[in-house]
Amino acid sequence: MEYALKHAKSLAKTLLKEAKSDNANVLKRLKKYYRLDENHPTELKLKMCQHLVAKDAGLFDWQQLHQLLSAEVADNTGQTNFGSVLHSSACDRFLNKWFSSYQEAQQALTKHSYLVPFKHQFMVVKGHYFAEIGISNMPELSEFNNDLVKAYPSDTWDKLVAQVFVAKRSKLK
Repeated sequence: MEYALKHAKSLAKTLLKEAKSDNANVLKRLKKYYRLDENHPTELKLKMCQHLVAKDAGLFDWQQLHQLLSAEVADNTGQTNFGSVLHSSACDRFLNKWFSSYQEAQQALTKHSYLVPFKHQFMVVKGHYFAEIGISNMPELSEFNNDLVKAYPSDTWDKLVAQVFVAKRSKLK
């Protein structure tokens, strides 16, 4: 699994370029986590933008995002924290099934819905949900029973998540 990680890195580099070009939106987002000297934009570092990408993905830091996208994750409870990589507040209007238990979410899953992880919780959504997070090319998920938790860490999952980072990067341009 390296496709999504490649695009997360590319997003961080684009954020750095935009910040160094005085993109007010990117600088404002960075200032939530860092004290930036207005007169010295060269103090901006790639690791700052990587941190921003991780925070936007609902994770603690770049290391945690890197581990998720490299399929090296396991917290002390033995459960994967998927962050909010596969979620956006724009999707909230599509949500009507939210579960704290993976087993409950699986029981609610139908052949016309998808099980999507959110941190340590789960959502069951319809297909139009994915357009809101930047996924335009939905692969066949029937081999995973439309369950993105089961799909982790496959190439299918990797390519889906990569589309999210590509969409975020294209919004910056």
